[in-house]
Amino acid sequence: MTNRKTIDDAILECLRRFGAEKNVQPTDELEGDLGIDSIERVELASMVAKHLGAPSRRMDLDGVVTVADLGSRLLGHLDLVGVAS
Repeated sequence: MTNRKTIDDAILECLRRFGAEKNVQPTDELEGDLGIDSIERVELASMVAKHLGAPSRRMDLDGVVTVADLGSRLLGHLDLVGVAS
């Protein structure tokens, strides 16, 4: 099972693959601070979900602005597909 810390660690690892060079904080905005546009946000969410062993499934990312928002949305998604604890 996957907990929030595991999700946050996976997000940070995947953000590095996207070229995030700064010390990423939960309050950082994906687009404003990290330069990740809406299409890249979908790619990032899919990358993290795959990294955590979740089956491929469409995720609603409306309202996901910050790194913390993405973590919360992924936690809900993983819980829905039976991967989160």
